[in-house]
Amino acid sequence: MRLTDYDRYREIIKEFIEKNPRRTFYMAAGWMEDEQYVSKAYLDGICPDKPLIMHSSGGHSMLLNTKALEMFGVDAAYAKKYGYDQVHVDENGEPDGYICEGPVFEITPKLPVTLEEAEEYILAWQDYALRGGFTAVADAGAEVANAIAPTAYHELEKQGKLKLRTYAYMYVTDNLENPKAEVARIAAQRVTLSGEYFHIIGPKAFLDGVTEAHTGWQNQDYLDQPGYHGVERFNDHDKMVELLVESD
Repeated sequence: MRLTDYDRYREIIKEFIEKNPRRTFYMAAGWMEDEQYVSKAYLDGICPDKPLIMHSSGGHSMLLNTKALEMFGVDAAYAKKYGYDQVHVDENGEPDGYICEGPVFEITPKLPVTLEEAEEYILAWQDYALRGGFTAVADAGAEVANAIAPTAYHELEKQGKLKLRTYAYMYVTDNLENPKAEVARIAAQRVTLSGEYFHIIGPKAFLDGVTEAHTGWQNQDYLDQPGYHGVERFNDHDKMVELLVESD
């Protein structure tokens, strides 16, 4: 299979939906972008009646079908607010389904995931990682996939079900208003949730994006977008210094 095989992706997602018809939304993960551009029409063709999201393997991008765009209020005004580098639009100025960076990290915590579902996801991932020979990993943003994940890790550890050691970083928003308060929040989580198999290290911030989404901040133009260097995210120098000092 090619790294990006949209025909195969379609088969995998359709098969899962058929086996799980009662779910209120669907999310696929592991999508790898390439030169072939796909929009909401691709996902609408797979699932037109429920929200369907395809999360990229790097975590910085998503493709949403029409129902998912409606679910999260991603419309023309939303696109204008974030900018068209992060919310792509069609010729009419309407979101075409592709989002990246800030909007992704705003939307994912809003997914209606229960504690039981989060535990199920973690155990499935643990089995996958252990089969690959991994015994310890770093989770670069444990709250990114869903806000309840740190609690789910903690509950699973109390139940004796964790076998994979996870060293976790907690996501902080871009140019956050009060870095000291955010570090205090993470420190409190570290005290209450950390254990042998799930341990909170500190905060995770984004200075820019990634090259596959054309959002990584470059010192030269992107070859296919003259005059464009990427997306700056956490670019408030004083707040970043405060965050680093407080974290230390």
